[in-house]
Amino acid sequence: MQFSSFSRLEEDLTITLYNDIPVENVLTVKYYNDDSNGTFTKKEFRWSFNNAYWSSWETLTQSAISNIDTHSNYYLFLQIRYILFAADSGTVSKFYLNYKANDVITTPTTIHQNIELSDSSAVLIHDYLQKYVITKIIDASTLGSYSGSWYLNRTHHIGQQPISSITGLEAALTGWSGTILLDGSTLTFKNGLLTIIT
Repeated sequence: MQFSSFSRLEEDLTITLYNDIPVENVLTVKYYNDDSNGTFTKKEFRWSFNNAYWSSWETLTQSAISNIDTHSNYYLFLQIRYILFAADSGTVSKFYLNYKANDVITTPTTIHQNIELSDSSAVLIHDYLQKYVITKIIDASTLGSYSGSWYLNRTHHIGQQPISSITGLEAALTGWSGTILLDGSTLTFKNGLLTIIT
């Protein structure tokens, strides 16, 4: 089977082809064709099964695209990105995905084995709820369960730093050595080395 309903978006040196209408019931991707012509610095692609969570970008090759594992997901979305070498150094307007369809006609109701669906609107509701749960579990605003302000708080900084790495500090402290108590931390300056003890 062949799928070719890709939209085109061009911004600066990047041409992106993408499908808003999913490729359905893909068992395996066989190969692709495009009408690219000219010089590009990169040709990349990524895929999604729900048009929200995406794989990382990969170099567009026949081997790489045929290695997409659909994991029996019903929908497949693609984004194909062509980066031009220079303005007007190339063009692409069509992309064709050739694939083998699953012999078993799968419908969205069998994708979600954990719920039974009586109508197609329930699929959208379930997908929305699934995204919400995933978003709650994977919170991108934290790192190691700490917010950015935790890492910026000086009381969490420890270790040594050469004085030469702080512009102008060495000149300001020339000839001075001593200890300063600052915000509960002890700062010791001796022999051009600043030590922080919390």
